Amino acid sequence: MRGWIAVCGVVLLLFPVIPQLPSHDSDGSETLASQDPSFAMVEMGELANVTVTHEGGVEYSIVLNLDTSVESALLGVSDVVRQVTLVEVDIVDDVTRVNFSLNGTSCSCLYWVYIQIATGEYLYEYRVEFLGTSPHTPFAVITEDGGRYVRNVLAIEGEVFTADENETFEAGFSLCTSESFLSGTCATMLEGIFNPMQDYATVPMQWDWDGNKFSITLSVVDNNDVVKDGIYIPYISIRGDNLLSSHTKLSPVTIDTTEPEVIIIGPEAIDEQSGAVILDGSHSADTITDIHFSWVITEPSGAVRGPVENETGFVGNFLYIIPNQAGVWQFTLTVTDYAGNRNTTTHNMTVTNIVPAAVIYIGGVPAENGTMHRLPKNDNWTFSAEHSTDVGDDADNLIYIWSFDGEEVCTEVTCIIPYASMSGIHEMKLEVRDDDAASDSVTIEVVIFGSSSDPWSEQVESSAFSGMIDKFGIVSISLGMIILVLASTLTIWTIGGRRKVATQEIPKWQSGKNT
Repeated sequence: MRGWIAVCGVVLLLFPVIPQLPSHDSDGSETLASQDPSFAMVEMGELANVTVTHEGGVEYSIVLNLDTSVESALLGVSDVVRQVTLVEVDIVDDVTRVNFSLNGTSCSCLYWVYIQIATGEYLYEYRVEFLGTSPHTPFAVITEDGGRYVRNVLAIEGEVFTADENETFEAGFSLCTSESFLSGTCATMLEGIFNPMQDYATVPMQWDWDGNKFSITLSVVDNNDVVKDGIYIPYISIRGDNLLSSHTKLSPVTIDTTEPEVIIIGPEAIDEQSGAVILDGSHSADTITDIHFSWVITEPSGAVRGPVENETGFVGNFLYIIPNQAGVWQFTLTVTDYAGNRNTTTHNMTVTNIVPAAVIYIGGVPAENGTMHRLPKNDNWTFSAEHSTDVGDDADNLIYIWSFDGEEVCTEVTCIIPYASMSGIHEMKLEVRDDDAASDSVTIEVVIFGSSSDPWSEQVESSAFSGMIDKFGIVSISLGMIILVLASTLTIWTIGGRRKVATQEIPKWQSGKNT
């Protein structure tokens, strides 16, 4: 007789009797970088073989033979019914013989070898043997699970082993809640799983058999009203003709059908002087599992890229951006939980451009916009824009355009004008442009000092009188000269009159001899 019973419940954080690789979803959802492949076992003979020898009583020994491609191996023997490990040992160098003792007078034993081969791949090989006295309890070996994280269909494959190949058995599948496990009601439920009088919640599920091999599929999406999101421990229960039963426990399974919450916190408007900007996705979360962060950056130019080095940390929940373009930046964050559920959001940030400031220096002296500069006679003159400024990355990517009398002559930070080009008063213009096409300009006039075109040189070489005429006018100069002549005549007349008076007033006793 072969039958099945589906009973619902959940258990939290239990470990399997048979050590199993951590595994994750295999139901078509995205596999994350932090996840391992689903657990799978194959019968011994591919890379490993064991020979078991009864040493007497409950003592046994194992001789292990490994293929030469095996890099390392871990050997174990488990009593599946009692859920205890009888021996577990690393196979080091030439150690291929292991002794173990039964935990009781009989054992429904599973020998397993965890193997790493030269390619770096891992696999399990197993073998079943019933040791000791009869009767022996039949049990199930899980050869493949659907992974630790499930969002669509829970899938399990395995095989039932009986001491007598003609023995019939019943099979049941169960899930236990953490509350039922901690309170002990899960164990009670398992003991009564084959009791037709028990009334447990059930869900539609599919058992498929091929001899003693089976596969189970349970749609968690269609039955999410009963099998809610959470962490589960599946059990495969087997009862033989002798009414002895076993309960094979699988690795914990996280059922998660709900997409995570995704949040981006960051500024909506900045200017280029703001420097580094932080986009914070750390408030994104899933109610059950950790999440994986994936950023996509759309620049104002339309270029789409992922974060480059130093723009995001190891976890990826923060994005560090130095916006080097003005315009609208779009940041898209997708978070994916370990079951493959995902959610996406976007955040727009407008960056306002700062216009560059154009500055001309001639021989180390700044030249202000709209001024004239008299250049000393030389073979050439160097005009510099190195003091022009901008902010952020724009400062390292400025474009310089020099124009001489309206004609573009240079596109470097400095511009050299030869003597031969100077024949009068000339206009020199500097335009500084950033990568956002914003620009600033300075325009000055230049002339050779003392040349015929130098307007200030003509003024200096004119006579003082011409200069005064230019400044005060001819009438004012004439009146000034008349006043100067009159003032001079009056001064001479006054001095002459004073000398006569002084001569007349000298006492006689001072001018003659003593008598």
